[in-house]
Amino acid sequence: MTRPSLTLVEPSSPQQVLREAVQSFVQRGRARNLAPRTLEFYTQRLGAFARWLEEQGRNVAPEDVTPALVHGRTSPLANM
Repeated sequence: MTRPSLTLVEPSSPQQVLREAVQSFVQRGRARNLAPRTLEFYTQRLGAFARWLEEQGRNVAPEDVTPALVHGRTSPLANM
């Protein structure tokens, strides 16, 4: 009997994990039958936030996103 081989997986960057979390959030909304415009809004806003974090050089994992970070003065979500 042969043993299955193990494949090493490169750890994902915090940015990649955040992008995947955004995609997962939108997919769950789609599964809950949220309105298309609501899903579009979430996709645009959360995508802009993730891009802003990358542009700022901030390696933030989803569990590190706090209200203070979201509502920071320079965040694209600050004026919501």
